[in-house]
Amino acid sequence: PTGAERRLALGVALVAGFLYAGSLVGFRALNPFDVSWLRADILASHLAWEFVRQDPVTALPLLFTDQVGYPLVTSAAQFDVMPVVAIALLSISRVLPTAFQYLGPVQVFAAGALFYLGYALARGHGGTRLFAAGAGTLLMTNSVFTMRVGTHAALTAHCFLVWMIFESMRAASTMESPGPRGRSRRFERAWLVAIVTLGFNPYLAVMVTLLVVALGVQLVRAGSSSARAALVTGAVGVLALGASAWFFGYVGTGEDLGAPGFGEFSANLNTLVNPLVFSRFLPMLPVLGVGQQEGMAYLGLAGFVCAATWLVALRRSRELRASARSALPVHVMIVVMFAGALSNRVTLGNRVLFDVPLGDSVARLASVLRSSGRFSWPLFYLILSAGIAAMPHVIPRRLQGALGIALAALQLVELSPLRSGVMWSTSELQKAPMALRSPPWSDLGKTSRHLVVLPAWQCGPLGSPGGLSGFATFGVLAIEQKMTLNSYYSGRYGDAQNRYHCVRVVEELFRKGPLPDTAYVLSDALRTALLVAHGQSVQCVDADGFHLCTTRRAEPASSAH
Repeated sequence: PTGAERRLALGVALVAGFLYAGSLVGFRALNPFDVSWLRADILASHLAWEFVRQDPVTALPLLFTDQVGYPLVTSAAQFDVMPVVAIALLSISRVLPTAFQYLGPVQVFAAGALFYLGYALARGHGGTRLFAAGAGTLLMTNSVFTMRVGTHAALTAHCFLVWMIFESMRAASTMESPGPRGRSRRFERAWLVAIVTLGFNPYLAVMVTLLVVALGVQLVRAGSSSARAALVTGAVGVLALGASAWFFGYVGTGEDLGAPGFGEFSANLNTLVNPLVFSRFLPMLPVLGVGQQEGMAYLGLAGFVCAATWLVALRRSRELRASARSALPVHVMIVVMFAGALSNRVTLGNRVLFDVPLGDSVARLASVLRSSGRFSWPLFYLILSAGIAAMPHVIPRRLQGALGIALAALQLVELSPLRSGVMWSTSELQKAPMALRSPPWSDLGKTSRHLVVLPAWQCGPLGSPGGLSGFATFGVLAIEQKMTLNSYYSGRYGDAQNRYHCVRVVEELFRKGPLPDTAYVLSDALRTALLVAHGQSVQCVDADGFHLCTTRRAEPASSAH
């Protein structure tokens, strides 16, 4: 679309994204001044940004902070804060209201961008406007995207992945039209997309980067770029990507980025046709374990139509076959990523077909991207995108609008159990943080700079004060009281962090007693042990069912034990 149609399409995409995201997470979540809906993973992301926001240190990388995980330096990037958004907002943080969140609005952008890309893809291949609207809806409401809304906001930025597939298709079908400089800019722009994607999520960034590399090979094969120019651009792009990884806070803390679980969070060979429990019409196929939901890439009945249409169109259209041959490097890369999604333990249903042993060095490298199943997404989006592009080539123009609307409606009906599950999980499944209303909490930050919860949440949530929601309960308190916090929920934890927070802090507390600038929230066992070891210098009060302990002051609280 161009001109007025593009502006209209963008406006419709924004409205569509608002309505779809709002229907899943609730429309209050789309209000940047409402933080009451935040739960679980998405709340952990918000709290990390708030800790960085109140950190007075502005040294680079900006997302490094000791406000959470004190006194160790932790990167907020490991909490999925979407660095490119978080850093941009830090520049205006002082003028933002106290209650402010960007995670809901970002999901509106993500949904709207998918709608627009589907619309543009259909129109670019000759589809009618009504068909394009149906194609946009189909792409926006797909299973892989929908599953992430409300719980993993950073992982909803699928539009960049689709954009790169779209770029490959455009390069394959209009190779001669942009001119030499335009073709060169296409590759440069692709690297910029990879950097921006890294600012949202590293998994998506790896996928996009691999597609960018494949696009460079595609351009060289087609004669649209010299090998030397592509290598120079690629080298500059890799360096820029590495610098961005440091600037965004993904590297530099000295912690091991690996995490256990590689092979468990993989894709199953049946993932494209396995609806799990998300289809109204088809039964669940077996998988090896619940971790394989990370590799869920169910096409759905509408997606099956897209796949079949693509195959039919390839047989009928010489133009599409030529485009497919030109885009072969990108297609091969997508297949390679799908193979990586299967991990070294290849499964079909609940059977392990074969298991390839990994050496220690390879296993450590693989553990950085332990949720390998997500690498099935490029193949999923290629099939949907190729099907949308192929339909105008085989469906009569007078029938296109009806087909597009019918496919979108079919998908909405079929995936209604998935949407219901998303709505339930964001509203009912996760408990809100406990409100701490007793007087001792109200001015805690005036007498203590640091808040230490023992055992820390990351050392075992069930044994930590507050249980599963403890990280949120005390995270909110620490933010409100402008205190540092040792206890938190993160995507991964380094060995040095765990040794400090799970062992050393406890040892130092019993060896030295409580520090005068620190308030401690202790489990029953630790409170009793602390009073035995340092009873004369400790005062503990019970507040909202928690044991709050500090050094004994001149006028101890009346409820001291």
